Amino acid sequence: MNADFDQIRSWYVSLEPWELVVLAGFPLAVILLRRWIANGSIALLSAALQRFGVSTPPAFRDGVRPAMSSLIVAIALYATCATLDLGPAIEAVALNVLRTFIIFFIFWLLNQSLQLLIDQGQTFGVSEAYLHGAWTKQILTFTLIILMIVVILKAWGIEVGAALTGLGIAGAAVALAAQDLIQNVIAGFNNASEQRFKPGDWVKVAGKLEGIIEEINLRSTTVRQFDNGLVYVPNAVFANTAMVNFSRREARRIYWTIHLRPGIEAARLEAICTDIRTYLEDSDLFTNEPSGSPFVQLYDIEDARVSVLIYCFAATQSYTGELDARHALILEIKRIIEAAGAEFAPPVTDVNLTGAGPFPASADSADQGVSPQT
Repeated sequence: MNADFDQIRSWYVSLEPWELVVLAGFPLAVILLRRWIANGSIALLSAALQRFGVSTPPAFRDGVRPAMSSLIVAIALYATCATLDLGPAIEAVALNVLRTFIIFFIFWLLNQSLQLLIDQGQTFGVSEAYLHGAWTKQILTFTLIILMIVVILKAWGIEVGAALTGLGIAGAAVALAAQDLIQNVIAGFNNASEQRFKPGDWVKVAGKLEGIIEEINLRSTTVRQFDNGLVYVPNAVFANTAMVNFSRREARRIYWTIHLRPGIEAARLEAICTDIRTYLEDSDLFTNEPSGSPFVQLYDIEDARVSVLIYCFAATQSYTGELDARHALILEIKRIIEAAGAEFAPPVTDVNLTGAGPFPASADSADQGVSPQT
């Protein structure tokens, strides 16, 4: 310890005045001017990205500025130490420490830049299904951390080959113990590659759950059910089970049967159907695409009522939009039927008076040959 201290003191005494100025002045100047230097560096980076059609909004520049400033200071300190004759012992430790900081700040800057570019990934025309899942950023950060550790070990002269071999053996054992985790991670990749859903989609897995996708993570997906409860669903459930994505519908189906009293003339029945069909075809609330053309037809006739089938599609993907379309359609149907002088038929109720009911037929009525149904 004393020998190292004597070496440092001897080095300090041997310094020329200009070397002391460089040792203290240059890093201090860079520290004081780091914000302006960082802004200039970010401007150059933004200009380079702009050449490839990638915009850099203020949020991007603000996000990478701390990493850029720290990297500039670390480079200045490294350049200062590399210029001065620090001696073998000091130089070996100092430069390796500064290399470590430079590598860390480079990977920090790279991670910040890629995270921010992912947030505005539509610039590249990438599907939202790949961008809005938290697992995308998690995998990116984890990969960069592993690469950073390998580079830092190399900078210190540590051979990583043997360590990686040991990690490979240990990784195989971990993989056997974490089959469920690995299965869900791979399923998350499959879900993203097939673009099954994204945050905000209304999905349903038959017999399991129904709700709105809130967050897509590395192992699981968070779904908020319509009772406002959160469900954390393993990604494998979505990968291995049939799922309905209601948000992918171009329109929302309305399938009704209305019942009218049978005493109305055929001509007025035809007019009612025509008026309802015309409203559906003319209203902007409903679609008239070939796959969603409205149908309004007489469907059935019974003693107590005549049935009219109404089959159409509301031109919306949202539930509130469907409710608005239903509301308007009900009011219009009411107006049309009232204007035609028709009336809705009351519901048909089947009354069962057989002996199987709660009151069995009496012995007297059975002996006199009277049916319990009379």
